[in-house]
Amino acid sequence: RSFAEILLDARDLDEKRAAHYVGIIHEESIRLTKLLDDILDLLNETARAMWLYGLDTPSPPVLKLIDLLVD
Repeated sequence: RSFAEILLDARDLDEKRAAHYVGIIHEESIRLTKLLDDILDLLNETARAMWLYGLDTPSPPVLKLIDLLVD
């Protein structure tokens, strides 16, 4: 976020530095997307296991993970 703010606020930023900041933003967005994909995969597998075992409520560790993600 801070690199994006630098790009938005800096009027005299040279092209090389701007490209550097854009590269960092791009790399971090890829990392964040992978992290979110992993979380969604984990939750999807949990839902499948619950269905497979006929569970109505997730286990306490899964509920804790959900609480962490929602907050």
